Amino acid sequence: MEQNIYKNILVMIVGLLVVNLWLLHIEYLNIGVLAIGVLSILFEKIAFGINWLWMKFAHGLGWVNSKILLSILYYIFLVPIAFLAKVFKGSSIDLKGNKESIYKSRDHMYSKKDLENMW
Repeated sequence: MEQNIYKNILVMIVGLLVVNLWLLHIEYLNIGVLAIGVLSILFEKIAFGINWLWMKFAHGLGWVNSKILLSILYYIFLVPIAFLAKVFKGSSIDLKGNKESIYKSRDHMYSKKDLENMW
């Protein structure tokens, strides 16, 4: 259990350092990351607290990903594709004529061989 906590903190520290070095260039962020690392090594309760906060952040980020981002992708990509398919292809259900159903009746007597290798 403790090993996972310290792995999570290490991932958080490395990630923050990489983002800061490549994108942000904030000097105080490096000091904060160093403080997080040193405090989590020296005090186990602080490490548990930092890990708890990080996991809550990850849980919130997962909620945002699953709800908001996937909804946006659905409406940006799938709805227009379905609309264009409906306009150019028409209905994909085979109800031409005055058919009442898309099911086709099949008179077939099943034998042992039909059920031996179904796939």
